[in-house]
Amino acid sequence: MRPVCVGCSVEMKIEKNGYFVESQAGGEPYEIFMGDLWSCPSCEISIVSGFGSGPVAMRHDDDFEERRKALKPLRLRG
Repeated sequence: MRPVCVGCSVEMKIEKNGYFVESQAGGEPYEIFMGDLWSCPSCEISIVSGFGSGPVAMRHDDDFEERRKALKPLRLRG
């Protein structure tokens, strides 16, 4: 089932599969996850969900910085 917008009660639609999101630890980049970008066709609020079983890159990987630059992930605030 597709996500539903709480404000509009409308099913969201997929905007992009393979949307990259970066988590942080101690204010530094730590992991990169890949999910799906959804948006509400009524109010245009967007979410990312469906992250799978684990990160696609982690800080301790030798090529983490290169992959991070290439993937250009959305940085989570928190």
